[in-house]
Amino acid sequence: MAVPPLLPTVGAVHRERAVAAWEALERACLHTDRTGLSLREPARGLHRSRPSNAWPLSQVLHGTALLRAIGVPAPFQPLLATMRRYRSGDGYTATPGGGPRYYDDNAWLGLAAAQGGQVELARSALGFVEQGWTSGGGVRWREDLRSVHACSTGAAGLLALAVGPPSSGAVERAERALAFLEGPLRRPDGLVADHLDAEGRLEPTVWSYNQGLAIGLHVELAARARPAGDLGRAAELAASTLQHFGPDDGLWRQPVAFNAVLLRLLLRLHAADADPRWPQVVDDYLERAWTSARDPETGLFTAGGIGRYDDGVALDQAGLVQLFALRVMPPQQWATVR
Repeated sequence: MAVPPLLPTVGAVHRERAVAAWEALERACLHTDRTGLSLREPARGLHRSRPSNAWPLSQVLHGTALLRAIGVPAPFQPLLATMRRYRSGDGYTATPGGGPRYYDDNAWLGLAAAQGGQVELARSALGFVEQGWTSGGGVRWREDLRSVHACSTGAAGLLALAVGPPSSGAVERAERALAFLEGPLRRPDGLVADHLDAEGRLEPTVWSYNQGLAIGLHVELAARARPAGDLGRAAELAASTLQHFGPDDGLWRQPVAFNAVLLRLLLRLHAADADPRWPQVVDDYLERAWTSARDPETGLFTAGGIGRYDDGVALDQAGLVQLFALRVMPPQQWATVR
């Protein structure tokens, strides 16, 4: 008798949903003028449309890279060209045309570039991010601030592994990042806190994406046979995270963009440990998003009490595009997730 596959066959359904989610994002947020393609947040009430910030741009880029990986046409290259609007010196600003430079924004842009095979661009982003590394092992959030955050540290560690050959010290950088998440930012319950402020005080809030970054670093370092990487700890942190967010619909109320990072790295964990719990969590979340959070008129996931990052739509919509696209791929391909 043939052994049934571990995972259900969901590719065709999720391909349709990935395309629908992308088309809704495209209608709402992508604009073309004489200067090329741009990403803008839709007008709301009395407010005009506005250019998207760098983090939404990075996640839309990431989504287009994953769409192309499943054979769905998406404007990855034109969106890469859009990054020039955010360029400032050796890094990228939060908004086009100026403003502060955030180390996490630059790390997310680098990871998106790496996911799309633009390794040199990703290395350039890493070059800027490395300026934010502190002697304590973490990465500052913004270049003019002293606070050191989980999101910038974890994303920087993953970016180093994505683009740096072992001889470049990339593995050591990732190990430093993980040691910071699992050391100064580790709470008594084993979860990852948000940041240390300028005076070194812990801000203990738990966000889903910070747990995902630590999980991803464990998996990637374990794949390189480094003692810092521990698949058992990754699974323990994954289970603790889901337990933490279980009461009061906690995971659902987290911003979609945060959950997208956690859930795509849970799929990366599944590629390493074959635990069926992780894709099941993703499937449950995606099914609920499709059936109860999708606005039937716009196709945007803004209904049903689903968590949102801010009043924009590009960032969270891009997170669901990513997850639907990933769920089309065979599980072994999740090992390439950034």
